[in-house]
Amino acid sequence: MDTNKELLISNAEKYAKNRNVDPSRIDFKSILDKELSDGENWNRIRDKVEGLMDKEDVIEAKAEEIDEDEIQAKEREINEKYIEAVEEQKDEELEQFFSDGTSEEEKEVQKFYEFFNHYVSAIAKGHHDALMINAKHGIGKSYQIQKTLTNTLGADGYMTQSGYCPPFEFYKKLWQVQDDPDQEVLFLDDIEGLINNKKALAILKQATWSETDTRYVEWNSSPSKLQNKQGRDIPSKFEFDGRIIMCFNEVPDDPIVHSLQDRCFYYELEFTYEQRLKLIHSVAKKGVDDHDIPREKRLDIADWIKEVTTSATKDVNLRTLMRAFKLYDYARDQDIDIGGDPWKKLTNELIETDENLYNAREIILSGEFDTVAQRKKEFKERTGKSGRTFTRARDELLDKSEKVKEALS
Repeated sequence: MDTNKELLISNAEKYAKNRNVDPSRIDFKSILDKELSDGENWNRIRDKVEGLMDKEDVIEAKAEEIDEDEIQAKEREINEKYIEAVEEQKDEELEQFFSDGTSEEEKEVQKFYEFFNHYVSAIAKGHHDALMINAKHGIGKSYQIQKTLTNTLGADGYMTQSGYCPPFEFYKKLWQVQDDPDQEVLFLDDIEGLINNKKALAILKQATWSETDTRYVEWNSSPSKLQNKQGRDIPSKFEFDGRIIMCFNEVPDDPIVHSLQDRCFYYELEFTYEQRLKLIHSVAKKGVDDHDIPREKRLDIADWIKEVTTSATKDVNLRTLMRAFKLYDYARDQDIDIGGDPWKKLTNELIETDENLYNAREIILSGEFDTVAQRKKEFKERTGKSGRTFTRARDELLDKSEKVKEALS
């Protein structure tokens, strides 16, 4: 049993005791339904406890719970606003990289997403019912999808669901799209948590494919809970004629998921390490609105990322560039002194650069060491590794760094 359910049971036992009900009279574990959210399960627990209470105690408890309900409603409101703020911040951060201008630099960036945007547009314009996208994080996929949907359908023409969504909430989302005449597409971002639930996956399959031209989705349990936030009834079965875009960071190797994949347009937005470096360079050349960094320095930062990472470096992507820009801004504005280029030292700790390349590059470009022997000695003192390791790192840098070539020529 997961932590949430254990916490629910613990709170349920306290709740019962506070209302003069012996917790041992209730099998709380059997009450919980994994297809429901924690809030919906708590309503089931409360109903069960109140069923064993004296009428006078129920009336008194209801009076006490007015404030509790208000507090819970406020907590939900705060949580929802926090999630919205986080998502908006993520979008705003990536939006810096993808302005829709017509400069050569902006066109260069968009070329990386040419086919990707066409597939999203095809769904938005109704040429298929579903699109499944497999793409690593930090390469701008979510922003590109929302930009294309907004350009095609307008800001109110689609709904976005990010992160984990319980099956019943997912069913409600589908109905919300179906019930709103302006909304045509449901965009499911980071969908892994959703498809790990068999009930949610079954609903998703119903919504994306049918042997006939009509797709029906249905909810076969808890009919008393079939209401939206405004208290309006939601049908236990309805026709869904909207479209769905699903975004994965990684598609599970599961037969059921594969059957879902067969029902959709399926596209892998996969950049090699070299392509990600080219994308980083293109974005650095184009510039970023929120960072007043000269073009030469932006390209220097992009080159540094290229020179101190390898294909084995974890998560080399646009967020790597964004972190480097932010730390450059910080080091420049605060005039901090930690030796060398502060932004490099700070960024190095965050992105897991290749230690040998990083130190060899610093030693070569510092201008403090004139001979190979001096450089090898310094490298050994910094890393504890041999001169042979320095030679390998130096040779690799010579293949990809113009600055290193110039320094050693």
